[in-house]
Amino acid sequence: MRKKPKVKNKHIATFSSLLTKDNLHLPKSCETEVTDSIVSPFSERLMLLQTGFFFVVAVTYYNASLIASMRADISARCEKAALDSLWIYSRIGKDLIDNQWMEQPPQADDRKRLNY
Repeated sequence: MRKKPKVKNKHIATFSSLLTKDNLHLPKSCETEVTDSIVSPFSERLMLLQTGFFFVVAVTYYNASLIASMRADISARCEKAALDSLWIYSRIGKDLIDNQWMEQPPQADDRKRLNY
């Protein structure tokens, strides 16, 4: 699932360019906290759950910004970022189900198959 970093990097670039264009301060990056270790201190299950949590938090922040912003350009970018994040979040849910780390939620009956 290599799309997650690409989507987040795209969002960072989008919002950083808006701030730079308006001569505003850019927030500090978290790149200094990333190490080059090849041994994971956490399980894949925990990392996937945390990643999903952070994508949901991102959607919440994007939507709060969408509502609070009076600028159409910022609102449009927030809406796009929220939709991108929701798509990734749905993929994380499918990965959790595929790895049997989460149960499949109940689904609606297939009405065509039941001849309703």
